[in-house]
Amino acid sequence: MWKITEIYIRTLNKFADKDRSLAYRYFSLAAGSVFFIYIVPIVLILLGNHVVGGIHFRWPRYIEILLALVLMPAGIFIMSWAILVQWVIGGGTPFPGAPTKRLITAGPYGFVRNPIQLGANLYYFGAGTLVSSLNNGLFCFAVGFTIGSLYHKFIEEKELEMRFDEEYREYKNAIPFIIPICRKHNKLKGEQK
Repeated sequence: MWKITEIYIRTLNKFADKDRSLAYRYFSLAAGSVFFIYIVPIVLILLGNHVVGGIHFRWPRYIEILLALVLMPAGIFIMSWAILVQWVIGGGTPFPGAPTKRLITAGPYGFVRNPIQLGANLYYFGAGTLVSSLNNGLFCFAVGFTIGSLYHKFIEEKELEMRFDEEYREYKNAIPFIIPICRKHNKLKGEQK
């Protein structure tokens, strides 16, 4: 298992060395958006209906709708902000085939290392709640959080350490993984403004 992971990480690093055209980066963003904004939540909601559909505890529907109408736009905002910063400052996208050319520590990346995952999980929570129930929203959040965290911990962090070496390790030690509680240090060396 670890050997396959190592091969995958090395393959990602080969993609990072290539310059990608503007059209390729646009396509990467479009494909990723369709996948993470439509396909993933639909799958999570359907799975959630099957898994938690039998739970009969329900919140008042107006509370569920209000919660969803706060969480979904908040999630979209955080994801959009993070993607914009990757595009403008890093010259890349969240897609591993067209990654940023430099380590991003500005914008939402100054608060958490994985703002796209944070935004996506809030969006999935809201979507599951809006379409089905708060129980389903919680299920979507939990599954999205678990899968995303495993990917980031065991794949992405190792790939970023290979690409950015000490710069990434310093950033990793200074900024929380996904929950923006507090920063461990006041500033990173050479922090982006």
